[in-house]
Amino acid sequence: MKRKRIRYDRIIIVLVLFILLIFGIKLCFNFLKKTSINRTIKSKGIIKTNKDELDIWNKSITYAKKNKEEVTIQRRKYSVTIPSKILKNGMNLNINYYSEYIDEALFDNIKVLYVKKNELLSNSSKIKIKLPSFLKKNKIVDIYGVKNGKIELYKSSIKVDDTITIKTNKKYDDYFVAYIKLKSISVKNKISVNKGEKVELEFTYNPSNATNKKVNSNIKNKKIAKFINKRVIGLKAGKTTLVLTSDELSVDSIVDITVNDSKETVQEEGENLEKKVEKHKLTVVDGITYIDGIMIVNKTYSLPSTYNPGGLKEEFMSAFEEMQSAALLDGIRLFIASGFRDYDYQVDLYNYYVEGDGVEMADTYSARPGHSEHQTGLAADINAADKSFEGTPEAIWLDENCYKYGFIVRFPKGKDEFTGYEYEPWHLRYVGTELSNKIHELGGISLEEYFDITSEYKN
Repeated sequence: MKRKRIRYDRIIIVLVLFILLIFGIKLCFNFLKKTSINRTIKSKGIIKTNKDELDIWNKSITYAKKNKEEVTIQRRKYSVTIPSKILKNGMNLNINYYSEYIDEALFDNIKVLYVKKNELLSNSSKIKIKLPSFLKKNKIVDIYGVKNGKIELYKSSIKVDDTITIKTNKKYDDYFVAYIKLKSISVKNKISVNKGEKVELEFTYNPSNATNKKVNSNIKNKKIAKFINKRVIGLKAGKTTLVLTSDELSVDSIVDITVNDSKETVQEEGENLEKKVEKHKLTVVDGITYIDGIMIVNKTYSLPSTYNPGGLKEEFMSAFEEMQSAALLDGIRLFIASGFRDYDYQVDLYNYYVEGDGVEMADTYSARPGHSEHQTGLAADINAADKSFEGTPEAIWLDENCYKYGFIVRFPKGKDEFTGYEYEPWHLRYVGTELSNKIHELGGISLEEYFDITSEYKN
């Protein structure tokens, strides 16, 4: 029987055809991928890729630089938003993030999600990252910034699901996301308050930087007293008990309350203000209220939803930059943490707070849409818009010096009865040096006291 000869030439041809087929499929897949990226850049400003280095059409890069201020790169467990002008093929798309233990006094070697500085992070405006299971099980987390080994609270009590968004700040090199468990709360166990008066309870938290400091309250006899925003308010003479609980702790704190039917009256500081200040002229122009030419926005007086100066006004920024330079000479660093907010932004922000704390509590620290001073373009939160700012050298410097540059601390301590908001040492309002000096001379009274106006919602 004649033996068949192996046709190596045919085998080679088949192999070549197979290789060409694979290469063609790869080219086709790459073409489709780049086509998809080009489409999403044009429609949404998004680049979706799993590669470690950027590999897209040059025409896509050119389009992004010409038509998009920023682009978002989505890959694996994170996305990062960067200026379009730095886009280039071959750029490293990796973000260095990992679990780490922070062994500092206030952190007690807790496990955090650490995000390390690299070129991509340094050029980004925000990064959205998937949280590990040990963090995403919590309803809220804190974000810390790290600069030269120094740790600072950057954003507190951020609501989370599976991911968290970190808006980057040039002040910091690295960031970490943490949840710090509350171990205990200390509060005075007996208080006495006169009928019609308020007493603020002083809470001591351990540790002081615990993430969830929310306290639930229940007064046994609500006809005798009520408890709102850490204040006990006497309603009628008698005794009752306040029970404080926390989602974090299993032990309740009990406060015994005695309300006295005191007939003594104390002259309020505000009673003599009319003798100290002139009468004022109120005008309304295009739905905006002015008193002596000063724009007024509080719970009583609102702005139209269409009012939008486009950002912080020139007079605010000019005065702030002058103040910022003066503070730096005293070793104080000031920056704007939150400036202008338009009406729509305030809708989302206020609803977010209401969802978490309810309307009654939210109204003590957040303005309803149209009632926020941030919409004026004449107000901003400085350095940190939370209670960690209180008592810091920066807060003390502002309290003592901001009036020199036309600013007032808009919601002074102990003036919530007039302003409708709790103390905010970080919230500055520009009113001009003439008015800021007058208010300073009167002992740092509120704007409501000076103009003799109310700050109360109609409903």
